[in-house]
Amino acid sequence: MNSSLLPLLKRPPHFLLLHALDEAYAAEQARLFFCEWLHVSSTKESHPDLLLLEPVGKSLVHTMENIRSFLHEMSLTPFSGQKRAVLIRHIERMLPS
Repeated sequence: MNSSLLPLLKRPPHFLLLHALDEAYAAEQARLFFCEWLHVSSTKESHPDLLLLEPVGKSLVHTMENIRSFLHEMSLTPFSGQKRAVLIRHIERMLPS
């Protein structure tokens, strides 16, 4: 994991924006950070308290249905810990509504 993210593990902000020229690298760094923060094994591909929000459909946008589903999921209590984390991919593809 990128050493510049390590101080954030003690008290992470409510919102953390990661950007890199290599999208795969940024996604992997975010996943590793969240795994450390949630105290779960980074060898697992997924965890119920680590949510992934990706664009859907032919136009690859974040639809209102997708956002509503995500908001409902976030309103539930965490599955196995006290925290939840969300990785939103391609946030620039959210519709203004």
